[in-house]
Amino acid sequence: MRASLNCAMALKEVLTLDTGGMIIHLDLSNNFLGDTGSRIIAKAVKKSLSLVSLDLSSNCILAPAMAYLFRKLKQNYSLTDLRVKTINGINDNNVTNEALNALQEYLEDNYMTSILDLEGTLLHDKGLKIILNILGKVAKEQTEIKEKA
Repeated sequence: MRASLNCAMALKEVLTLDTGGMIIHLDLSNNFLGDTGSRIIAKAVKKSLSLVSLDLSSNCILAPAMAYLFRKLKQNYSLTDLRVKTINGINDNNVTNEALNALQEYLEDNYMTSILDLEGTLLHDKGLKIILNILGKVAKEQTEIKEKA
């Protein structure tokens, strides 16, 4: 079943309710959310205090909407698992240069992210360098904390 924009709107309402705090894993992979649907979900997830895992793989999310998603999600500190990969080349998600700054901001603010799946998102060398740079900073900070303890 494919999620429509109406489903995305309804889901936004559920996620922003007090009872939305019961949702810890949300898998909307392989739907046709597109840019508009992903923006609706991003607004809702930003406010969720319990969501730990979000899968928006293969949802036709282009770079500007992906940047929007990363910027909204950087305000959610409960999220530790983010998957936005492209599955089998279908319904491509794109993390091209346009979204890299937002990805960098997301990673710098959400150092608790333990799973970040960007497979098939056109990340290329520049994106990989950004991710490796952030991982290096996090490792250095963790070493400094251990040395102080």
